[in-house]
Amino acid sequence: AGLFADVFDDEPRKAHPVFKAAAKLVRAVVGALGNERADKRIEEILETQNPEADSRILVLPEFIPCQKRLSETDIAFVIFPSNRGGYCIQPQKKEYSLNYKCSFPESWLGLEKEELKEESGLSGASEWLGLENEELQKETGLSSASFCHKGGFLMTTATLEDARKACQISLDTFTDEITLVNLSSDTSTDTLLMK
Repeated sequence: AGLFADVFDDEPRKAHPVFKAAAKLVRAVVGALGNERADKRIEEILETQNPEADSRILVLPEFIPCQKRLSETDIAFVIFPSNRGGYCIQPQKKEYSLNYKCSFPESWLGLEKEELKEESGLSGASEWLGLENEELQKETGLSSASFCHKGGFLMTTATLEDARKACQISLDTFTDEITLVNLSSDTSTDTLLMK
């Protein structure tokens, strides 16, 4: 620790540039080793996966960062134990894409787009929270559903059975739709994009 402390006459809270560079290098090496361990662990889990289970749903014994590795597979959802109790569900992204292979139904996200547009004049749903507890349980039919993020990247349930059911419901109801995003301020291109 003494090696990384400020020199006695340095300005307070300013590390020497050499130490900053060394710290970045250490973080990069440790991160790469962590990614390598995660990839190896995921490979071990994939090899032992129950062949009779739905191959689009992977249940992990613990959280393992695996989004990049699983984008190359047919796995659409990962379930893992939550640190807060219960289970977390994460949809997986398509390879080389920001889009999910399968998403949670929009009704679980708490997005009432038409009502939001009418009442607030907003074009998005950024002010609304995702459904929680009783509202989510009513919408999903799952008694232990507790939270679905409005961005659709995380859902939690109290039981593994409900986590699996949430994935299956999502898989059964999902339709892959193409969405075009125009980042230009020129609205004349919208008509061309819609053709």
